[in-house]
Amino acid sequence: MLRSRVLRTGLVSALMILSSQVFAVPGAMTAVYDVYRNNKSVGYLESTLMYSGDQYEYKKTTKATGWAKLLTNASITEKSAGKIAGHAIIPLTYLYDERTRSKTRVEQARFVQGQATGIYKDKAYSVATPANVVDRSALEMVVARDLKRGLPTLVYPVMERGEVKTYTVVRLGSEKLQTNAGVFNTIKVSVKRADNNRETTFWMAEELDYLPAQMYHREKDSIIKSILNRYSRGR
Repeated sequence: MLRSRVLRTGLVSALMILSSQVFAVPGAMTAVYDVYRNNKSVGYLESTLMYSGDQYEYKKTTKATGWAKLLTNASITEKSAGKIAGHAIIPLTYLYDERTRSKTRVEQARFVQGQATGIYKDKAYSVATPANVVDRSALEMVVARDLKRGLPTLVYPVMERGEVKTYTVVRLGSEKLQTNAGVFNTIKVSVKRADNNRETTFWMAEELDYLPAQMYHREKDSIIKSILNRYSRGR
């Protein structure tokens, strides 16, 4: 009887540990955001997070609509694919593909055994990476994971444009956010980089497993704002 009780207790404890590992990672989700440039509607962004076993794919597609489509016909595809191991989110491949009528910009990376190889501005690179490196797309996943876990420090090595850079994510407080998809309880965070010419802010929503309900990005004279319009869980 005692042995049986001990085994049951051990099994429950193991399942609780496993559940905490699984659910620390954001759940599968599809979200659509309205995108504004300098307060003018320019298109939409569709974000999809999918899992297959221990593999994930986080894909974001941005497309111009209306007058912006007529002027630029712009589209951006950003995709991170990798695997989940406990709390760890391990990117394996990354793609950024931006196309307009006048230009094409592609960035690719592959992560293998502490090395990232890829292409940026048509130039090949190969750099050593730390074990916990992430790409720019997977960064949202790891921040969501660590906000859910309540970690006090949010500092990450990020593979960006052929280099490993340090991103520090700073909490700016809690905010109740009204969107077309509903009202969300968010933690507002700012991404700090070594360079100061860019500013990125996320409103990470508790109801979305701390994935963003709103995003703000400033670079030079351009301000891009993406606000959640609708979403669905699981896929």
